[in-house]
Amino acid sequence: MKDSKKILVGALILAGPLFFISCTRCSFPLLADKPSDSESITVLSYNVQNLFDSSSDGTEYDDYDPSTGDWNEELFHLKLLQIAEVLGRFPEGGADIVLLQEVENRNALDQLRNHYLKASGYRYAAVTDAENSAVNNAVLSRYPIEEILVHSVSLEGRVGGRPIMEIEFDLGEENVRMLNCHWKSKAGGARETEEMRIAAAELVGRRMRELALAEVPALVAGDLNVNADEWERIDGAYPTALLPYGLRGEVRNWTHRPLYITGDFAESRSDGEATVLFSPWCSGERFSGSYAYQGQWQRIDHFLLNRTFDDQRGWEYADFEVIHDEALLRDDGLPKRWISDLGTGYSDHLPLLLRLERVE
Repeated sequence: MKDSKKILVGALILAGPLFFISCTRCSFPLLADKPSDSESITVLSYNVQNLFDSSSDGTEYDDYDPSTGDWNEELFHLKLLQIAEVLGRFPEGGADIVLLQEVENRNALDQLRNHYLKASGYRYAAVTDAENSAVNNAVLSRYPIEEILVHSVSLEGRVGGRPIMEIEFDLGEENVRMLNCHWKSKAGGARETEEMRIAAAELVGRRMRELALAEVPALVAGDLNVNADEWERIDGAYPTALLPYGLRGEVRNWTHRPLYITGDFAESRSDGEATVLFSPWCSGERFSGSYAYQGQWQRIDHFLLNRTFDDQRGWEYADFEVIHDEALLRDDGLPKRWISDLGTGYSDHLPLLLRLERVE
């Protein structure tokens, strides 16, 4: 695919200009590899709110640059401890696959895995290394990683936004692809920045169509910075990166190809006409949101699945939840964000947990 780069994962540590892959066996006790006949898999997606290490590299946000601010080794390890607590508890013992957003670099991920999650069995790890980007996407997995692609998002010929990390996992009899995303934020104005999120959505849509043609189970995860119901929230004032399935066919005059979401697997499709993905947000009102802006809940963190997860064979969608645990919430019920001045809190986002079950 254009503007994407690829690396194959072997049995050794591989280092490259794009990202770090580690498949080493460690000397400390680890959980066993998930068996190939496992009947269920858990996947956690979590924006960890600026997990920066304690070294100054010149690309940090000012508040997290040890050379100019108050960020230091102690705060870094307090932050690691807090994030590890979340990853180890939800679900108990940790998810089988963890997709992270806002991790600074390889060192930050190494420290988290090797010192704070060393008993969790995450033998496989990777992080993107986007040029001039303060934060990256990362993955931890108990399942082998077969391949990683890193896709660059571009708009009118210029690369912008954070790269999209595509990971192929060997899950036994059936491999699954996951696209770990962190789309452009709304800083600078929601309408003004929507075109970059639309560019990311178009890239994801194209890739999901390619995978659908190959009948590959694939899902999208991460902080997309666009609500599942964004179109309704703005009363259709301008094009958005995600659109409800009901608008399919009504926006043919747009210059871009929308990415549609639905709460019904029967409506999902990825073909020449449209890319429609299943969104748990659209299938019920169980959860108010995963992030809050000006005291209002937002549904900007996502799992979007293609139709293969409802074809009654292989890995199937089982359940979805937002971790609304009281430990992660303030007294007013909103996320207990990390506050460096106090060395307390977790993240301004709540984790999302997806469960897959095997069907013969």
